[in-house]
Amino acid sequence: MAHATKAGEWTGGPAAARAAGAGSRRSCLRHIRLSAWLFVALLLPCLDRRDCLAQDGVVNRENLIKAAYLANFLRYVEWPNSAQDLHRPPIIGVAGQHPVLIYLQQAAKQGEGPSFQVETVLGDTLPEGCCILFLPNSLDPELRRKLLRSAKNFPVLTVGENVEFLQEGGEVRFVVEANKLRLELALRAIEVKQLKISSKLLQIARIVDAEPHLSQGSR
Repeated sequence: MAHATKAGEWTGGPAAARAAGAGSRRSCLRHIRLSAWLFVALLLPCLDRRDCLAQDGVVNRENLIKAAYLANFLRYVEWPNSAQDLHRPPIIGVAGQHPVLIYLQQAAKQGEGPSFQVETVLGDTLPEGCCILFLPNSLDPELRRKLLRSAKNFPVLTVGENVEFLQEGGEVRFVVEANKLRLELALRAIEVKQLKISSKLLQIARIVDAEPHLSQGSR
């Protein structure tokens, strides 16, 4: 039963609490999606190069949204002070040649939202100053595991797509469900790296306490 408390506060029963929690989650989801779609809206007019387009001549919506999330992680993740270089923008690394790279490069040129640089990672060495590393599903599995091992002891947010990514030691996984892009977070692995995730991002993601198995020599 709902009742009033001191200082004009209001509390309710379990149903009211669930409703309030659902409302808060929807608000966070709208906030983050708005940031992502604002990124997309600002970037679309600039995508006039052929390599930004799919074979049928249209923008690849899924890769564009992935790029939007990668750039917006800079808003919703806090890195330790030791990882920040005040003299240069943070770096988003993309392992291999992937279409998301083009969208990120265009966004970096636009200068809208958080400032960042983009680097292509072709080997198993992390770029200096890398804060976010995207390892697409098309990447060679052995190279992916090597890069995850390289990032293990650094405050680098690793983002991937393959089913075993979080078990391999990654922190964030893109999942496509019902034609919508979802997020899975390995919160334990994120906390080990002393990264702090915004409550807004936590409320829209699926938390997975994956147990990484990178320590095996065969990996």
